[in-house]
Amino acid sequence: MHALKGVHNCEIIHCGKTGDGGIDLKIINSDKPILVQVKRRTESRANFAEPIKDVREFLGAMVGESEKGIYVTTANKFSKQTKNTIEKKINSKIVTQFDLVNFDALISLFNLGNQNKDEVWENLIKTRKETH
Repeated sequence: MHALKGVHNCEIIHCGKTGDGGIDLKIINSDKPILVQVKRRTESRANFAEPIKDVREFLGAMVGESEKGIYVTTANKFSKQTKNTIEKKINSKIVTQFDLVNFDALISLFNLGNQNKDEVWENLIKTRKETH
């Protein structure tokens, strides 16, 4: 959350829990929030492309809430079908902004590029424990 707060210079509302309707965070920096879905994939799933199914579900959750979204995953990539779907949604003005953030982009956001994947998670967990 702190990385997104720094990038967007905004307020972040945490919504993620059971029954959250598919929205984990709301970035408040204008009239319409930017909605965020975060998926943590296990190591075995991290090497696969993020499936279109979950992205479509998030797009559905966005309807009526906001035209701006960010989908964050610890998977290494997004499927070609996912990228094409998002491009079509933007071109047809169904959404005005929709960012796909994979593991490498997430690491860049945290400016942690010199660490290996295990170190990144260990540091994030340690930081979270220290702030709670």
